[in-house]
Amino acid sequence: MKNKNNKKVVVYVCLLILCISVGYAALSTTLNITGESSIKSAKWDIHFDNLVTEITIRNPNGNYSSMFLNAALGDGAKVILNYTNDTLSIVDNIISNSKQASNANIVKGKLVV
Repeated sequence: MKNKNNKKVVVYVCLLILCISVGYAALSTTLNITGESSIKSAKWDIHFDNLVTEITIRNPNGNYSSMFLNAALGDGAKVILNYTNDTLSIVDNIISNSKQASNANIVKGKLVV
């Protein structure tokens, strides 16, 4: 009986060593892939419709004088400036200055509390 158990242990140990060897070989193998590709021509035409950005101006001490001068110049683009009670006049100035300088589509949003 003891001899039969020893044979089973030897078989299991051999199987274990075999599995470990195969696993190690599989994980330590380096795979080299070489190839060649070429692109004859490519053309990208990405178009965005109705780009709308909504921003809230909360800091009355910020310098926003030139921040929006070149914003929202494309067709369908718009920047909506929300404001607080403290920043209402700042938003009005931003809108006025940006329209005079670059005809940007910047509009007054809503009062944010």
